[in-house]
Amino acid sequence: MEVNLLTHIRKGEQTALKEAFTSYFEILYRQAIQRGLTPERAEEVIEETFLALWKGDGIGDAPSLLVWLQQKVTAAEDTRSPEEAAEHEALLKALHGLSAAEQQLVQQVIFEKQAIGALSKQQNVSFEVFALQMVDVLEKLGNSLGAD
Repeated sequence: MEVNLLTHIRKGEQTALKEAFTSYFEILYRQAIQRGLTPERAEEVIEETFLALWKGDGIGDAPSLLVWLQQKVTAAEDTRSPEEAAEHEALLKALHGLSAAEQQLVQQVIFEKQAIGALSKQQNVSFEVFALQMVDVLEKLGNSLGAD
């Protein structure tokens, strides 16, 4: 599938670009968030990446579309504030002592928190609604940790 997709993108077929975006957006978004980018910056980076893909910038004879996309996202400029960078470093240190399953759960909660935060800003959701959504996410984390 990926080789065909890459071939069609190289030919300039918009449907292939749309399919690639649909197939890989979530993977790339999670990668960007795990790198510590804000949800807004993660979306910008992904948009810039797909624009570069559409223009054919550097795609050359890339053997894998997903690997090329991931390299572009990884190479994107990190525009975190010093506070956000410090928070991310503290989180990485805190995750160090956890099992792989616990680390994954914590990262999932952080991802969901950031996604909920971005959505609430986008839709002017009240703090109360945002808080209720976060409580739900934290309850899921607690249930998952308690099940182990």
